[in-house]
Formats: sequence, C-alpha cells, structure tokens
Amino acid sequence: MTKSRRKRRSGDLLIEIATRKQAQQIIQLKSLDTILVTVSTHATLNSSKGVISCGELLHVRMEEVLKGFQPQGVPHVQCIKIRQNGQLIDTKHLILTFNSPKIPNSVRAGYIKLTVRPYILIPLLCVKCQRFGHSKASFRGTLTCASCAETGHDSSDCTASEKCVSCKGSHTSFCRSCSAWKFEKEETFLTSNIPLKIRGYNSVRKDAATGANHSGGVCILTSDLYPSSPLPLHTSLQAVAVQIHAQTLVTVCSVYLPPHDVISHHVLDNLIEQLPAPFLLLGDFNGHGALWGSDVTNSRGRQIVHFISNNCLCLLNNNEKIYLNEPIRTFHSLDLAICSPTLMPLLDFTVGSDLYNSDHFPLIVSYADSGGMIQYPPRYLFQRAD
Repeated sequence: MTKSRRKRRSGDLLIEIATRKQAQQIIQLKSLDTILVTVSTHATLNSSKGVISCGELLHVRMEEVLKGFQPQGVPHVQCIKIRQNGQLIDTKHLILTFNSPKIPNSVRAGYIKLTVRPYILIPLLCVKCQRFGHSKASFRGTLTCASCAETGHDSSDCTASEKCVSCKGSHTSFCRSCSAWKFEKEETFLTSNIPLKIRGYNSVRKDAATGANHSGGVCILTSDLYPSSPLPLHTSLQAVAVQIHAQTLVTVCSVYLPPHDVISHHVLDNLIEQLPAPFLLLGDFNGHGALWGSDVTNSRGRQIVHFISNNCLCLLNNNEKIYLNEPIRTFHSLDLAICSPTLMPLLDFTVGSDLYNSDHFPLIVSYADSGGMIQYPPRYLFQRAD
C-alpha cells in the first residue's frame, strides 16, 4: 500500500511509497492493465540538502571532495562563496546533496566526523530583472541593472551610482542588508485585510493583534476532500479550531503562545473545555521541557507539563528537535502535538526534514497503519482459488 497519491496539474500522478522494495517494483512498471505508463523518480522530493563546515577541505578541489563523499550517498557538492572586494572567495562551508529525503546527522571526511546542518534557502532573486520570487529561467520582464536599477543593461560595466530596485536605497539590488531582502527572508506576513485563498482548501485563521510587541497569528487549512467545519472559540488566546471527518470526526486546534506573554492556566483549561473529544492540539507553545527533549525546563515548560497532567492529555512528541535558532545554529523543541487519550494509540508522530524556508521543522501527525485501528479477519473467495 502506498503512503499517499495525488494528481498534479499536469495530469501526472504523484505517488509516495512506503518502502524501498516498493520503490524498486513500481519504478519497473510499464503499464496499468492496457494503459501504458512511464514511471520516474521525482526531481526534488527524493533528495535533501545539508551544510557542513570543515577548514581542512578549504583548499581541496571540489572533484576530490565529491569523490570522497559519494560512497556516503552524496551526488553533488557545492562550496559556499562570499564576496570580498568584488571577488568571490571560497569558505569552509559546503552544501551537500543527499540521495535521501532526510539528511543524516553526520558524514565523515577521512577521520573527521562532520555534523550536517539543514540547508536553508535564501530568497530567490532574478539576476535579470532583480525581482524576488523567480529565477532567470522564468524571466519574462525587462533587463534591469543590479547596480543602478536602470533598465536596458546589466551591471557588468555599469559605473552609475548604486540604487536598489526593491527598496530604492543607495546599494545594489543583491545587498544582504537591504530591507526588502530581509523582509523576503522572514516568515509570511498576512494582514487581516488580505484574504487567504488556496484552491482545493478551506481556511480558518485568527490574526495577531497589531503593534510592535505582537507577533504570531494562527491558521488551519483543510482539504476539500474531507468534510470540515470551523469551531467557534471564546478565548483570548491565538487559537482556531475545526472539526474534520477523516476516518472519524476529530477536532483539530492550532494555537500560538507568544514567548513573553504571561498566560494563566485557567485560560488554557478553558480552551480544552471548548474542544469536543477526540481532539488534537497543535502549535508553538514556546516552552522548554525535558518531557519533549529540551535540555532545560523553563517556567512555560513547567506550566505546559501541569496543563497536560491536570487535563489527562497525551503528548505525541518524541525527542526530535523542531526549531532551528539560525544565528547560533542550535536546535530546540517548541512546537508540540497534544491529543486526547482515545487518539493516542491511533496516531503516528514524525518531524519533517525540510524547513521550507522556515525556522521550524513541520510536525507530521497521521493515522497509524495499525495499533488502535480495528482489524478485521481476512476473507477468502475459495471458489476462485487456484
């Protein structure tokens, strides 16, 4: 049985398989009954990228580095470069592409064990028109200089004063200190007057309060394939909930607790009282606790532990890290998946391996293949036995 199947706009069928053996069998498929089919691996979903740092490899040719990493499932190596005095300089940081959807914890360069960190994409900037969101392969606009922001020429021989296309500041369009570049690198920001419409999905959202000291906002997207309805909540928390009929009727609630807000336990208890069982509570709780893999436990973490215990709830998290603190390159567990006891044996919990330009790895909660699921005895058609 495959894990998931989805039809793409092109008409192709995207299939996620469960085992390597299944992949080896399906890749050899030539036809379905009388219909001829072509099976190929996805261009990006079967690979992942990670970053290593090693000063010993700084002056080694990339061909030799790649040859050393190939036995560890690395088909491509790229050196990260920085620009100094108009020249590109190699650094000790390397981007490794792996032949697996999830990066390994470490690789070896000879006798050196190197930690592999997730590769975080920088904002996509077209070098032709200097606009964000697409590459030069999708360029359809007007050639624009990255140095002076004027149209009709590139920046190779430009001697005019520097001007940014995006923010109109006195710097080049690819400058990392540009306010527009920093904005593109941040999380998606939706104001309350911008409707959220995604084809094939229904959305319910609650925007954060406006002001310099406020952040967050929550949203739940539900597929049209599953009947769902919003659940009104009477709470001061940033929380929304829906009831979804998948294999059974389940309440799903998304919540965000700002790190510096003081939240009473009565407010959290009141939220739980409004959620019809069985329910799944997901969100960024901004608490550190040993129960979900943190190295230390803070006051918010202790509050969450008491909240789970007092309401007889179950924590789905394991010790996998969820949040990447990019400036200091450390990992933490801030996002939690909490459920009512009857759902616990029915669910599987995993952490995704792709950041998707965020600093939080996605939580993936799915129905287990077995365990709490009802198992029916096999039935046989003896008259068709060979």
